[in-house]
Amino acid sequence: MHDNLGTIVGAGIDTFWFAELPAAVQLMVAIRLVGLPDEFTEERSHSTATRIKDPSGQTVSEAVGEFTVSAEGARPDFLTGVTIPAAVRFEVNQEGAYAFEYEFGGSEQTIPIHVVVGSP
Repeated sequence: MHDNLGTIVGAGIDTFWFAELPAAVQLMVAIRLVGLPDEFTEERSHSTATRIKDPSGQTVSEAVGEFTVSAEGARPDFLTGVTIPAAVRFEVNQEGAYAFEYEFGGSEQTIPIHVVVGSP
């Protein structure tokens, strides 16, 4: 993929309140990837990784793999886009800012996820 063309898009909740810890954070993320038409063919494999990092920066969860996706743009000279849904679930043991990192073909995006103990 090209720099700045793989984007995590979304809006909504980035702070999770829990009465006590440990607890589990669960969310759905829609990841939008944009590239040239020849990048989205069944013959072309892409590396991917998702990571959850705790407030100290330690990786608490990681999934690494490869996948192919087939998509067509409106015209051969237009960029092609695909949206990939991802279900994310991880255990939290402390308050603070966690990070959901998504890596695709060497480009990486991060979403902060705040965990708070108490009531909103």
